[in-house]
Amino acid sequence: MRDQMLQQIDQLLAKRFEALSKNLDQKLEHQSEHFDRKLEHQSAEIERHTGVLLDGVQHKFDLIVEGQQMQVERLDCIEQRLESVEKVVVQNSGQIQGVAADLKVHQADTEVHRGVYGVREE
Repeated sequence: MRDQMLQQIDQLLAKRFEALSKNLDQKLEHQSEHFDRKLEHQSAEIERHTGVLLDGVQHKFDLIVEGQQMQVERLDCIEQRLESVEKVVVQNSGQIQGVAADLKVHQADTEVHRGVYGVREE
């Protein structure tokens, strides 16, 4: 009788342990699914946030590139203007040298005719 009673207790405990084990497995499975959903949600949120940040950075890089392009175009324009001014200076340097030579001749001529011509500097 005692053996039979121990056997019944053992069977009850085994059933109870099996029920608890099954209940624990279900709870763990539920928690695991909940964690997986939460992880997927967080991952999607991080991905979305990273995409927004990357778009902002890309926009800022685009602005920098556009500004640099504008500076290059501006420098090209200034360089062209400087080249045209340089051409004018080169063209006029011959005329300036001619005027300087004429002025030197005129100065020498006025020194020869000092009594006739008077040069005053005021």
